[in-house]
Amino acid sequence: MKKWLKFCLASSLVLLLGAAVFSGLYAKQQSDTMAELRRKSTAEVIRLRYRMEVLEDELLAKLDEWKDTVIPAGNDGYGEDAPMTEELTVPEANAPETMPPTRRYTVSVYDGIIGIYNSDGRAVRTVDVFVATLPEADREALRAGIAVYSDEELQALIERYE
Repeated sequence: MKKWLKFCLASSLVLLLGAAVFSGLYAKQQSDTMAELRRKSTAEVIRLRYRMEVLEDELLAKLDEWKDTVIPAGNDGYGEDAPMTEELTVPEANAPETMPPTRRYTVSVYDGIIGIYNSDGRAVRTVDVFVATLPEADREALRAGIAVYSDEELQALIERYE
């Protein structure tokens, strides 16, 4: 009977020790997971801030370009440089050549594969290409989201990745 009692106590002690070890390992894994999520969140914020700066620079460049097409260089429309007989014309607001292109789609990552989102941000299609298999530059571009302005451009982009 003593042997049986010793065996039960030893078994219980081993089980308790094993539970403590696994509990510690689980807590460490959870801590590592939370640290990784915080790191990814911080990286995402930094990436989004960078993307906003790039878009702001592009917008300012486009505004300068459009300003130059409406107001001739060296003429602010108020100074003596403006000829009195020549009228400064502003293109119509709805003229196609003055309107910036409208984004129709965004190509990005969707559950590890390439996803296509409409202008409202809803996923409309996926392409069975795993993003992890693409070169790093393409993965970064997809993570940031690739703007597509026409169906032809979308088809060409899909063909490039397939």
